[in-house]
Amino acid sequence: MEWVKKPQKISELTKRQKKVVNDVFNGAVIITDREMRGAVISGKGKADYHIDNGVFFRLVEKGWIYQQLRKPFDYVLTHEALEILKTN
Repeated sequence: MEWVKKPQKISELTKRQKKVVNDVFNGAVIITDREMRGAVISGKGKADYHIDNGVFFRLVEKGWIYQQLRKPFDYVLTHEALEILKTN
């Protein structure tokens, strides 16, 4: 049984979740580790900002981001999320 859904529409996201997804789509990176609560979103030429665990894990559960299984083990947009964002 899969607990991660596939993303459906960008409209299913909150304003904060949309900001994270769009920033990552435009080149920002998600920085987190086991000791950090939530994550930091760091983009080129933009100020870094923090998201809490709720925003971060809801994006994972909704299928918008996932952790790569190879080095550097970054969190990135899922393939399905990329397709949705490319068509919008």
